[in-house]
Amino acid sequence: MIAYVPQSTSNVFPFTALEVVLTGRSPYSGRFRFESSHDERIALRHSSALDAAHLAGRHITELSGGERQLVTVARALAQEPDLLLLDEPASALDLKHRTQLTRALRRLRDERGISILMITHDLMLLDSAADLIFAMKCGRLVAHGAPEAVLTESVLGEVYDAPVRTMRSDGRTFVWSEL
Repeated sequence: MIAYVPQSTSNVFPFTALEVVLTGRSPYSGRFRFESSHDERIALRHSSALDAAHLAGRHITELSGGERQLVTVARALAQEPDLLLLDEPASALDLKHRTQLTRALRRLRDERGISILMITHDLMLLDSAADLIFAMKCGRLVAHGAPEAVLTESVLGEVYDAPVRTMRSDGRTFVWSEL
């Protein structure tokens, strides 16, 4: 019912990326049973949604941090949860894969009704993917609401104790800090 994507993972065994994603299917397998071809199709579908299917045959120990993160997210999605918990899921991703991740998360929310709770410092990722944002500082709730209500100079300035600038354009909020 709940899948979790940690900020980082350590993989010491040289499993292939596909084998790692298939571990997300273990709740559906009986004891001492291997994953089915159905499980493999699901794993590859979620890997493809993140532009990571080409990693299937590569060993996880040989992948970059961003590639490992895509595999970890695909593993969580292969679980087909009702709730997805993400801790800094885009921290190691390049611009292309951040976009792929955001699109995949929106699609899951819209098509499957999956609830997604994401912890992130990547404010640009939030605006395009979030329905509701909770801004926190030192474990205290500073503000909550729609992205355009929370991603403001006053709220972010309070959260980060620094001058923050924002600009809205084409329905998106752009955020940067003053030097």
